[in-house]
Amino acid sequence: MKCRWSVLFLFICFRSFTQTQTCPVNINFASGDLTHWYAYTGNNENGNGPIAIRQIYDSNNLPPAGTKGAAFIQEYNLPSVLGIQVITYKSSDPFGGFSTLPTINGYNYNYSIKLGSTAITRGNPQTGTDGGGYIRGISYRINVPPGPATEPYTMTYAYAMVLQNGTHISSQQPVISATLETPAGVITCASPSYLLPTFNNVNNGGRGASLDSATAKKNGFKVSGMRSPHRNPDFNITGVEYLQDVWTKDWTEVTFDLSPYRGQQVSLRFEADNCIPGGHFAYGYIAIRNSCAGLMISGDTLVCNNSVITYSVPTLAGATYNWIVPDSWAILSGDTSNMLRVRSSAAGGTVKIREKNSCADLSDTILVKTLPSPVGGTLDGSATVCAGVNSSTMNLLNYSGGIVNWLVSTDSISWSAIPENTSQHMAENLDTTTLYKVIVGKGNVCPPDTSSAAIITVDQKTVGGKMDPADATLCDGQTAGITLTLTRNTGSVQNWQYTTDGMTWSDFVPAHTSTDYTVKGITASTQYRTIDKNGVCPADTSSLARIVFDPVAF
Repeated sequence: MKCRWSVLFLFICFRSFTQTQTCPVNINFASGDLTHWYAYTGNNENGNGPIAIRQIYDSNNLPPAGTKGAAFIQEYNLPSVLGIQVITYKSSDPFGGFSTLPTINGYNYNYSIKLGSTAITRGNPQTGTDGGGYIRGISYRINVPPGPATEPYTMTYAYAMVLQNGTHISSQQPVISATLETPAGVITCASPSYLLPTFNNVNNGGRGASLDSATAKKNGFKVSGMRSPHRNPDFNITGVEYLQDVWTKDWTEVTFDLSPYRGQQVSLRFEADNCIPGGHFAYGYIAIRNSCAGLMISGDTLVCNNSVITYSVPTLAGATYNWIVPDSWAILSGDTSNMLRVRSSAAGGTVKIREKNSCADLSDTILVKTLPSPVGGTLDGSATVCAGVNSSTMNLLNYSGGIVNWLVSTDSISWSAIPENTSQHMAENLDTTTLYKVIVGKGNVCPPDTSSAAIITVDQKTVGGKMDPADATLCDGQTAGITLTLTRNTGSVQNWQYTTDGMTWSDFVPAHTSTDYTVKGITASTQYRTIDKNGVCPADTSSLARIVFDPVAF
């Protein structure tokens, strides 16, 4: 992304306020308005910069001429559209999907300002202009408190933006900029300026330049899924009425240190400019931290043993980062970035950071205490039972913490809670295989742990089944025999039995475990049955098959 460093320094109509080590009054828009901020609007038909400012709003006066108590300001010569507005409620940007009140690096921004709109001058008879794009800006003169330059006086702002690609030469594209200026000049590392760069392959004021999308993406921009609200002026040529040409950049933080300027005044300015030809829009969101006392690490100071924790600090453009954590901790990622992921150990200690660039050399240290994490333990008592009347006792072993509740599931996916907080549980009269776990907690800081699972496998009751055919006749000398088949049984065949008197049953030797048996060679009427057994359930006998012996030769 190409950056444009503005050298415009506005000292017009600012009110200076004495500040202490705390942040300047309403620097974060906490009053819900623009009080203490200077604002301006205009049109850039003759180019960006001071010449584009047409209307100023003094920080000393009430509306309509000033910003005291003003929650919004209209676009230049377009009273129906807001060009500057303070945001005090959370919503999502329609193009970028990001929140208008972000949480970044653990810090919740409760206020922000929207600078710009989707309004354009092209095809708008209400603008009162012959071309050029809308521009809007706000600025604050900061009185840096006196004191030693060794004591940091930091400020952090965050920005997100929405830019429409005008396909112009880069210098005429929509642009959003931030400028921090001191008596010594612009602090470039705290003064980013963003536009969608092109390869400048059109004439000045023309359309159709190719976008340098690789650079745009490298600098955090992505194409919005929402199309432009304005009709494509080349619709008759391209056949596309509304273009997908809006790019967005999610929230980014910038921190700078003003301690070298103790006792001096600096200016912080934000500006959003539509494209110079006027037909493409730019708007952005600005949020400012209400914390100026130095770098602060965001992250938990009370953590659990063997847990993954993230620590972060606001980004410094072009900075180097050096994190130090307790020796027994493991760094997982980010030790050279503003966001660190670590795995804790049983030992606590200090987490330190030093971040340094041409804007600042900042450090912070926090003391972290480690708590023992709960241990879910081992759930003992897996068993196999027969459906119906049954019982199984399970015991939780080797756990650490307090039992929150037991869990039960029949599919290992959906779990239901059992309000039981003892280490023993009896499962009774189950009809299907069931899994159990135990949730073990320890205090309110560490997440609970889950025990291993115990499985109570339920075998369905044995069903002996039906013998087919139930009756048949076998003649003397009949060589083909009669085949008996077992159906509708539950379980497996343990053996076949036979009787010739209907009272005394004999087992097949050796055991016959097939569901089929062919009877032949008998010399007396005989009955047959099978002994079936399913798992741990009691055995059951099948129905009887009666083979009548006929002495008449076959």
